[in-house]
Amino acid sequence: MRWWSSGTATKQLPPPIVPSGCRLSWESACLGSIDSLEQRMSDVPIPASDECIVGVRAIGLNFADIFCCLGLYEAANRLMQESASPTRTSFCPGLEFSGVVCSVGTSVTAFAPGDAVFGFSRFGSYRTVVAARDAYLRPVPDGWTYAEAASLLAQGLTAWHGLVPLGAVSEGSRV
Repeated sequence: MRWWSSGTATKQLPPPIVPSGCRLSWESACLGSIDSLEQRMSDVPIPASDECIVGVRAIGLNFADIFCCLGLYEAANRLMQESASPTRTSFCPGLEFSGVVCSVGTSVTAFAPGDAVFGFSRFGSYRTVVAARDAYLRPVPDGWTYAEAASLLAQGLTAWHGLVPLGAVSEGSRV
């Protein structure tokens, strides 16, 4: 969802016009600067047997994404090196997303088209449509917005990891 503000009014921008069967993404041909991100169009993938195709409604934006774009996150650097091939020429950041299931692979039974889900990916969430293994998806809880669901995983799990395993916080602790 994109927003713009003018004075005291904030309005939602209309979604971009994308040909049927295509998706938009923010990608970078080289890591090292946020300015290297470019909007690109590609075909919507056909789901593997254990995948769902999800129309993205919100993404999580966090320090890991910025560090990836700046070339400071080793996992992104390795992915660019490992995946260097004529068919892969860029990197798409993004670890978490939420949206609506558009289609499912043949072995997926937990989700169906129309289901609201949130999920985690090894990068690639800065897209209007993502392919995600069903094991990495969860239903959006009742009453949650897509933005709330998309922001849970990386930030929430990072906070939990810092407090519980590393900080040894337990019942009765004060933080």
